[in-house]
Amino acid sequence: MDILKGYINKTFKKDGALKAQIQIDQEDPIEDVLMIFPYGIASNPQNSIDGALVLLFMNRALNFAIPYNPLLEPLLGSGEVAVGDFNVGNKATFKSNGDIEIETSVGTLRELVNALEVTSQTQITFTSPTITNTAATSITLSAPLVTIGAGAGLALNNLASMQVTIPGGSSAGTYPVTITGAGQSTVNI
Repeated sequence: MDILKGYINKTFKKDGALKAQIQIDQEDPIEDVLMIFPYGIASNPQNSIDGALVLLFMNRALNFAIPYNPLLEPLLGSGEVAVGDFNVGNKATFKSNGDIEIETSVGTLRELVNALEVTSQTQITFTSPTITNTAATSITLSAPLVTIGAGAGLALNNLASMQVTIPGGSSAGTYPVTITGAGQSTVNI
């Protein structure tokens, strides 16, 4: 078996697998090279002589290659792992302290979450020991029924009275809030 270094000219699907045309120096390209990746990882490496390099393993029965690009590999600490498209800057880094750092070509995960908008046709569930919502101006809940979970049920019940005050505009005024159901675990308003 020969082991050579080459470049990916193009990639394509054939027989259900990712294959490539590999260029070795000035020789004719090698066709139908099977691209292989570690278990659980798949990618479609960048084409062109400036793109991903490959280690090409050649024998008479099967040619296969493992892509890599040392120029784009991120600087990692001991025990750290990164996956992503390093060519455009999209990556997730699993840090040795347990943190997961996510970066995209448009910003970090923290920057993306600051402008997050979530839409679902069915249900969205957030589960955490503590969830904090902080808004500079307002938080809007819009639903036919709003259920406030454990804790509120001990403070509010069907006999409690609540009101909402709208300070200005065409709807300005103070309005009563009807508690439609309450128990020790939930309050429905």
